[in-house]
Amino acid sequence: MSYTGVLGGDSKYFKESNTAKFDEITKQLDSNNFRDKLVGMKKVIAMASSGKEVEPLFPYVVKNCITKNVELKKLVYMYLVHFAEQKQEEALLSINNFQKDLDDKNQFLRALALRVMSSLNVQDITTVILVGIKKCLHDMSPYVRKAAALGIIKVFRQSPEELAVECAELIGELLKDNNTMVLGAAVHAFNEVCPTNYELIHPVFRKLCRYLVDCDEWGQCSIMQMLLRYGRTHFQSPFKGETYKKRAFYDDEDDEEGDHDGNKEIFDDGYEPGAEMELDQDHRLLLRSTAPLLRTRNSAVVLMVVNLHFYLSPRQEFSLKCVTPLLRILRSYRENAYIVLMSVSTIARERPEVFGNHLKDFFIYASDPAYVRNLKLEILSLLATDETVHSILKEFRTYVKFPEQDFVNNTIKAMGRVASKIPEVVESCIGTLMNLITKGSEHIVAESIIAIHQLLQQNPEDNKKIILQMAILLDDIKVPIARASIAYMIGEYIEYLPSGGVGIGVAADALRILAKDFVKEDDLVKLQALNLSTKLYLSLESTGDKKSEQINMLIQYVLNLARYDQSYDVRDRARFMRNILFNPKGTTSTLHEKSDEIFGSSGKKNSVSLNSKFVEDRARFLLGSLSHILNHSTSGYTPLPDFPVETLNYEERNVVAATDGQADVGAIGETSSELFTGDIDDFYGEEEEEESEEYESEEEEEEGDDDNIDNFYDSEEEEEEEEEEEEEEEGEELEGEEEEEEEEEEEEEEEEEEEEEEEEEFLPPPKKASTSNLLKF
Repeated sequence: MSYTGVLGGDSKYFKESNTAKFDEITKQLDSNNFRDKLVGMKKVIAMASSGKEVEPLFPYVVKNCITKNVELKKLVYMYLVHFAEQKQEEALLSINNFQKDLDDKNQFLRALALRVMSSLNVQDITTVILVGIKKCLHDMSPYVRKAAALGIIKVFRQSPEELAVECAELIGELLKDNNTMVLGAAVHAFNEVCPTNYELIHPVFRKLCRYLVDCDEWGQCSIMQMLLRYGRTHFQSPFKGETYKKRAFYDDEDDEEGDHDGNKEIFDDGYEPGAEMELDQDHRLLLRSTAPLLRTRNSAVVLMVVNLHFYLSPRQEFSLKCVTPLLRILRSYRENAYIVLMSVSTIARERPEVFGNHLKDFFIYASDPAYVRNLKLEILSLLATDETVHSILKEFRTYVKFPEQDFVNNTIKAMGRVASKIPEVVESCIGTLMNLITKGSEHIVAESIIAIHQLLQQNPEDNKKIILQMAILLDDIKVPIARASIAYMIGEYIEYLPSGGVGIGVAADALRILAKDFVKEDDLVKLQALNLSTKLYLSLESTGDKKSEQINMLIQYVLNLARYDQSYDVRDRARFMRNILFNPKGTTSTLHEKSDEIFGSSGKKNSVSLNSKFVEDRARFLLGSLSHILNHSTSGYTPLPDFPVETLNYEERNVVAATDGQADVGAIGETSSELFTGDIDDFYGEEEEEESEEYESEEEEEEGDDDNIDNFYDSEEEEEEEEEEEEEEEGEELEGEEEEEEEEEEEEEEEEEEEEEEEEEFLPPPKKASTSNLLKF
């Protein structure tokens, strides 16, 4: 399948970006046809993404800000954000359109306009941007208010010193908002603008704890990042061994459940499993509010909760709550595994007992990448105890058979660290390393010798045979650092070698082997050869060996070779030794008298540290931070503050939720209630009661609504019946009126007839008409 077929129709513009011409694009951007403009903008964005120069098209793009199409407007705004800084004067032409879009009916367009306007890094419009942000703070849509919170960060970066106070005031208004979408962005702005202005946090601390679980995932990370530093500066340390209150882990759990024998493990600090330490009520609220987030799907949220509990919760509570979720995200992705293992290594260094029952989670698989393997080796060496050391060493003996040479070398180093930590297994580890010396490659042999050298420091008297075996192997080993380690061991522990001249003979033979190819040796080997010759000379003086003359000649030979060596370090070292050892009556006579203390066995031993710098150095950084991952301080890194001597008064956080209308503007489905001020132990119980009461009230309201609906329809039916009755009554009335009219008409007709009859009675009878009269008519 082609690239275009996979990514869709718009991918063709990336291919056409190589042949696209400005004349064609400008015609499309000036076209009256909306589709032509959209195609032209897609070509511009494709060219910009490919690294082509598209700045000359800025005037043509700006003119399309007035479009009402959302898709085209997004592309135009995307272009403006990237190139407004280079074209500041032309960018000012679009400000009026941004201000118009802030009044648009579409909330997404309002947020987009503010986002783009605040992204324009133009100093001349800073005031205009602030006005737009203030306007959007009171917007009915939480999506727009969230964009306003993020816009505060952008405008603050333009003038940090001038706008610090004003931006902090705007953030204080946003923190009063009760919408979880807005709270996450507001706290993120707080972390960027005024991370130590905790006066803004005191009134809303409990609200943030209660609303934390309802915020979006990245908002939860920002809020917990702030709460971690807030807790370190306003709560007492949970690690000082305060008194513990024995009670169940959960409120409804029996104290004696699961412990029928009454035998409970008591820790050295007086803490018992299942007990909760007496903490400040708000401190306990913070820990309880963040604990449910350990079950979230987002690895960043889980790791942030683990970090917060690592620094703020008692040790045993941390192990009970956080270990299993941390190991869960360890199994997700390789990229996550590396970050998680970084944190685990630091935690294991401070509290190795936390992962004592989870060793198998850190065993190495053949499919693990190199960076995961090395971290697991570090962790296993840190988790070694008297109970687990044999299982760990058994794994290490398997790992040294792997084909990867670097991994085997790291395993040998880890084995040396474990043996130095637990002296009871030194002999067993040395035996394993000696087998590697006889069977492994040169580099593995060299690493094994270095590890043996480190282990011999603990008890050289019981390992005389090991030193003799090292001397025998000197002629066969060619790796410089391994040869230097053997020379150092022989000279450093020469007094532990067998007496009767055997020890001196072994040391002299080792010096002869080194002198044979002294010129070709590495500088590190040459320096150790000089040290061996010096200690051998001091041993001869103390024992008076018969072969001292021959050995003295060998020592002089080595010093003469070093005197003309190419390395100035070797030359200086040889000159220094010669003047002290072979000039007893000169200016260095006092040093000659102290030569045995300076070079010999009575001097101070230089012990080699076996601790891993990889882990030790990282422990100084905050878990999960970029500095912790990179192992050096990065720009903007702020160390975690220490716990305070005096803490904030509990009553200072007893603040009622803001009554200002700003807090509840545009709250759709939001809760606006007073913050919790009572006993923290009853916090969740009261919350459940409130929820049940709300649920019951909702049911009653629903029932009332049903009744209202029934009544509504009943009233409608009654009205219809009344109307029908009225119509019937009106009809009857009309009929009655008609009947009355008819009756009246009939009565009138009857009356007329009666009158006519009466008139007829009083009139004389009519005369007969004559013909003459008819003719006249």
